[in-house]
Amino acid sequence: IMRKIDKDYSNIPISLIPAYKALFPNGIIHGSSRLTHQRRLELIKKGAYIDDDIYNSRYKFDDIRTELSKIYHNKCAFCEQKVELFHIEHYRPKKGEGAYYWLAFSWDNLLLACPYCNVNKGTNFSILGNKVTFVYSEQNLQNINRLSATYDKEELPLMINPEVIDPKCFLQFSRDGEVYSQDKRFQYTIDICKLNRLYLKDARRKIFDEFEKKLKLKCLKYANNYEKLSFCIRELIDDYISDTNDIDKEFIAYRQYSLIWLKGRVKTILNV
Repeated sequence: IMRKIDKDYSNIPISLIPAYKALFPNGIIHGSSRLTHQRRLELIKKGAYIDDDIYNSRYKFDDIRTELSKIYHNKCAFCEQKVELFHIEHYRPKKGEGAYYWLAFSWDNLLLACPYCNVNKGTNFSILGNKVTFVYSEQNLQNINRLSATYDKEELPLMINPEVIDPKCFLQFSRDGEVYSQDKRFQYTIDICKLNRLYLKDARRKIFDEFEKKLKLKCLKYANNYEKLSFCIRELIDDYISDTNDIDKEFIAYRQYSLIWLKGRVKTILNV
């Protein structure tokens, strides 16, 4: 939930496209698409997810993993830490009570998550509205990769989908790295995914601590050279601000929020 993710729901990995000739430019259905669609129909017929390798492998193909890695910049959708070994997470759970088994291979239901957030989120998916069920039709099958938008209106989910909602105006941080929100959807997601676990709080806090450390060192080094000190401080601030806009950095939400402390801390340290 740390930043808005821009995913193109019209640019669907080929292995997830339903096996209809009309959905393929040249009318030739790709082999992996055909088999994934077959597995999808089997789940729909059973009315539940089948936890077996022949089903679990269908949403883990290289084209899916590669595209998610690019979209998410190899960062977890929830905690925004860099992950080398990531999980492909289902926004709406594919199994468990009240699961959305028919969305197991749907592009708009697949996120990138770190192992910790993935485990913490589990099958948690509380809603404020009415639970949807799958209505079997050719139209719904052809649109299976982008049904979430219509479901959201009906269900009003509490779990935040960073591909849908921009978290920027909803998150607040304390200086020690804790994240919280006045919005119940965001606070629900923070609590369920345990986004204030110690490692994450420390990692976020250290970003601003490191800036302060560099600032104090410059103040000591150039205490008698105001011109040089001013230049160095300006350079430090510019670098810090630049990092808040570098999408490849971890914890962009914390970095951007911390800008409200920047001016005050610089003044305080300079007065010491």
